[in-house]
Amino acid sequence: MFLNILFNFHTPRLYFSYSIVIIMEEYLNHARTAQNMGRNGHFPNSVYDLQKKMEDCREEHKSTLVMLSRHWISHALAKDANKHSVKIEYTGSSSSKVRDKRLYADMMRRQEIAWEYALESIGPEQNYTPKNLATIAQMLAPYGRYNPNTGFRVEAVTITGAPYSPPSPGKLEEDVNTLIERADHLLTLPKAIFSHYHIARIHPFADGNGRTARIIQNAITCGAGFLPINTRREQRDLYLSLLAETDKKYYSGDHDYLHTFSEFLVSNLKTSLKQARNNPLARLLF
Repeated sequence: MFLNILFNFHTPRLYFSYSIVIIMEEYLNHARTAQNMGRNGHFPNSVYDLQKKMEDCREEHKSTLVMLSRHWISHALAKDANKHSVKIEYTGSSSSKVRDKRLYADMMRRQEIAWEYALESIGPEQNYTPKNLATIAQMLAPYGRYNPNTGFRVEAVTITGAPYSPPSPGKLEEDVNTLIERADHLLTLPKAIFSHYHIARIHPFADGNGRTARIIQNAITCGAGFLPINTRREQRDLYLSLLAETDKKYYSGDHDYLHTFSEFLVSNLKTSLKQARNNPLARLLF
């Protein structure tokens, strides 16, 4: 395309104008393709239905949502989600109850610090970077071995119960950049779910990958004025089995690989909304 324009239009202004048109056209086509890919394949209709309801409610009750975001989400639902996120990872296997209690308290303290950072750094734009991810992971688990340039792990890892091994250290930077590029074209809920799954799948850090994935997910939803998605401790086995099932579908080339995992997270988000039943947002949705 560019060569044809170069040979047919010798005037610099014309060449520049047509180049801009083509660049914009290619960008828009790429954005539409990514958006349609998510809408038609990766996510079930329930994700978009809930997305639409929350957007409509946000527009109709902006002042209420500000109050809801600051007080209810930050101090109740998000706190509960963070507690369960830690409990999913923490098994209390030490022989000393005192040591277990101290370890759990330290994990919770780190979780709260990382959560506040994620809320501030991701914000209403709902965008994150490889640096955001690495900073959050190192806040959660600072003792692993990390690449000083990228913040990613330097060793190969396996995930207990997972059917596939995460990418090798040499592929992490490329895979994380691809994840972020693809996520940027999605709506809030699809973006949160997509990010959650692929951060967990790529496993870019020595430790704290699941907690990082869930923090990013909820920083995206809360940044949009939505509620956090709370995966509870008692759902741990189901949650891990769904991640493993989603891995199998993803690596086998199933275009609908995220459907079952999405339905699980949508159900948990609806539970969060029911917990907020006394607020106008919940009354409008249920």
